[in-house]
Amino acid sequence: MLDSNTACLVVQNPNFFGDLLEVDELAEVVHAAGALLVVVAIPVHSLGCSSAGQYGADIVVAEGQPLGAGLNFGGPYLGMFAARMELVRRMPGRLIGETIDSEGKRGFVLTLSTREQHIRREKATSNICTNQGLIA
Repeated sequence: MLDSNTACLVVQNPNFFGDLLEVDELAEVVHAAGALLVVVAIPVHSLGCSSAGQYGADIVVAEGQPLGAGLNFGGPYLGMFAARMELVRRMPGRLIGETIDSEGKRGFVLTLSTREQHIRREKATSNICTNQGLIA
């Protein structure tokens, strides 16, 4: 199903059933089609395996909460987003998330944004958001 109109393929590894996938060959097929491979990883599972970058992922996203951050009153969670160096400058600098609060009102949050990005935009390489500060 991959063709020249495919922008990326998103793969969760390990998958829903907990199976580790052989992503090496999949990466070759995706790249041959001119697309990017995005891997949704579970960091703890990566300890004894090859990293997503080693098996050809262009972008990796993960949830860092399983690394030991406590769920104090429902959070905070720690989202991770990484890309190959040649894609770093193309990563989104400001993403707006929408949610509904406990009173049913719409709420918005600015994520993947750092002070560095607003001041030194042309040299920014970091996408640290405030939730990481809460965990620290």
